[in-house]
Amino acid sequence: MSDFYNPYHFIPVTGNINGKATPTSNFEKIKRGEDIIRHDLWQADRYSGRLVCKIDLISPTVAGSEHTSETPVFVKPYKIGEQLAIPANSLRGMVGTVAESLSQSALRILYDETYSRRRQLQHRESLSAIGMVKVIINAKNEPSYFILPLCMANLELPGNVPEKWIYAFPREINTLRTCMGAYVNGYKHNQHGVDYQPDSFLENQKYPNCFHKNKQEYYYAKLSKELDKYTVVDIKRDTPSLYVKKDRFVLGQKILEDSIISEFQFKQKLDQQTSEKEKDRIKQDYVRGVLYVLGIDGRQAEIPHTKKHERFIPYPEGKRFRQIPIMKKALEDFKQIASERIDANKEEAVKLPFLPKGYSLDKFKQNGCLPDDGDLLYFDLEKIEGVWKVSTISYSALWRKTITGSLYKAFSSINENINLLPWGHEKRTGLTPVEALFGVVATKKTVDGPHSQNLASRVRFFDAKPVVELEMLPLTTLKILSSPKPPAPCLYFHRNNPQDLVNKVNLNLEKDLPNGRKVYLPHPTFQIERQDWETKDIPENQRLELKMQCTPLKPRQSLYFHIDFENLSKAELTLLKMAISPDSGFHHRLGLGKPLGLGMVQAEILGVFYLNRVARYSINGITNGRYSSLTRFTSQWPVGLHESYPLETNLYLSDTVSQALLEDKLYIDKQSLEYVIQLGSAGNSQVFDPNMQVRYPYTSDQNDKEEGEIFKWFVNNDKARNAYQALPKLVKGQQLKGFKKN
Repeated sequence: MSDFYNPYHFIPVTGNINGKATPTSNFEKIKRGEDIIRHDLWQADRYSGRLVCKIDLISPTVAGSEHTSETPVFVKPYKIGEQLAIPANSLRGMVGTVAESLSQSALRILYDETYSRRRQLQHRESLSAIGMVKVIINAKNEPSYFILPLCMANLELPGNVPEKWIYAFPREINTLRTCMGAYVNGYKHNQHGVDYQPDSFLENQKYPNCFHKNKQEYYYAKLSKELDKYTVVDIKRDTPSLYVKKDRFVLGQKILEDSIISEFQFKQKLDQQTSEKEKDRIKQDYVRGVLYVLGIDGRQAEIPHTKKHERFIPYPEGKRFRQIPIMKKALEDFKQIASERIDANKEEAVKLPFLPKGYSLDKFKQNGCLPDDGDLLYFDLEKIEGVWKVSTISYSALWRKTITGSLYKAFSSINENINLLPWGHEKRTGLTPVEALFGVVATKKTVDGPHSQNLASRVRFFDAKPVVELEMLPLTTLKILSSPKPPAPCLYFHRNNPQDLVNKVNLNLEKDLPNGRKVYLPHPTFQIERQDWETKDIPENQRLELKMQCTPLKPRQSLYFHIDFENLSKAELTLLKMAISPDSGFHHRLGLGKPLGLGMVQAEILGVFYLNRVARYSINGITNGRYSSLTRFTSQWPVGLHESYPLETNLYLSDTVSQALLEDKLYIDKQSLEYVIQLGSAGNSQVFDPNMQVRYPYTSDQNDKEEGEIFKWFVNNDKARNAYQALPKLVKGQQLKGFKKN
């Protein structure tokens, strides 16, 4: 049996309505006035008027206006003057999202994101070769990037040494003593993460920085002279003085007698000797080198608990190097990953990406997120058309790896439908139904430069207001709104063959398909009543900067709003009507805290009031009033609406015959409507297990009070090869399956 539902599910995106491609309206024809979509005249065969709607608050709802700079942040409630209300743009987004799903229109809010993932040690994706960046500027002031290999990668024995390392460390200029790195221990694990080991080399050297050309710090270590007899091609399982793990992984050479010392200490040793012979002996015993130090300062909690060491890299005076060009794609991937991590962690206390200790993050940003001349980097090689080039660079062994493809590529792969991508994409020419109805704003790139392609909306939403003063709940602190960052393959992507599970290692956005549009699930009544959305106890170590405080609107209150529409076809009016109220039991999600169960609301159309523009501007228009007819959706007009809607109230309460709304479901995909209703109908036991919670995932050794560490469940899930959990499909006639703790 499942333990919980994830806070959100997905409605599939197909780009089809009932098996046929979603229709579009050519933008250039609209622009020239050759299409039926018009703003410049009133069309007799089209509908204009006003929808008056009611919105009931099912759960506490937070409609915010602005966030304060306090810690925790306070979300001020939205007000019109002194009156609590819900802003029109929130209502517009709420209805527009459902309309998109029903009509399989373009995703209006979608960014062409690229993703990366952490390299997996268990899949042998870690990097271990280290080199120095060399930047050469040509006569046109254009930089070219190269790697000077300093120490070679870890090797797996038995077997031949890979050709790439034989190339990078040729025997005529390298011996194993000059090209094999060594580990320098100095860290230990404690209850807070990783800390310095007392009296270790790293602590005794006052927490040294990573070597850089502009701040050169050298160290000296005793390394086996016997390794001068061997080159890369000579490495075998029994090669002396190498550090071999589990009898088959060559990780480097051993530092004899823990003898590593600073350059100052080395010079002291020489000065203490009176004979030149002793000085020469010391010089032969010690090899000059540099340190590659990722460091732990300020990141103790984020560093893996298994970290114990840094790297010593031989760098004897006069050392010669192979100069290997860095591929353009390697630089682009490096920049993409670094920029992505910076953007994703702007508000975090610990800044990413982690750079080697002593390297400046500010300078790195100023350099366009590219490595600087003299930086030390991990790298790997690839043979391109017979030439070895650097294919990967990173600042740590398990930094990140780019995922092939992009989000636009993934969505456009669905039926090869470019019309699923947002308006503004260079290949888009026609507007999907919701774009034509709600309007678009975009700037396209053309050969003549940027070109605006905008269309005004034909629907206008207005703020929702109450007829009696609204009540709020007391000040509350919300649980951390902590969702896994995309791509999170087990939630966001799938393959055509359901047996092929998508995980971080095999995700490919040129082949794998998005699950669709995100939909937040309604929460069961028992969770709302016990206020699961609230942080009841705030432990001392809780990160308040990630929390929000608010005064939610109490449930079981009502507000009223209206939507003015112009020149809509019967199909467009039907789409708008069904997006407001797809079904009598449907709950929209609105405002802040949707993953926590806040903002469950129910919308209802009270009436549609039609404007007859021809009659309105005729000689009889003065006496006939604003509206020509109406469609009633409720038998009883709410008390108190006369002040806000006097004309509508008078017409509704008159003897005027109400006309039926003649529906045209041209823009309604039946399967999508079914998904929308199923996932939005709270309390429907045919869809949801009434005893199962809707919440962020946590592991078996966590509890509800632990917040902000949902990554643990996803880490465990990625490791569970035979029990990997992916988002279950919604099957008609069956309850939605959930997830289990792991």
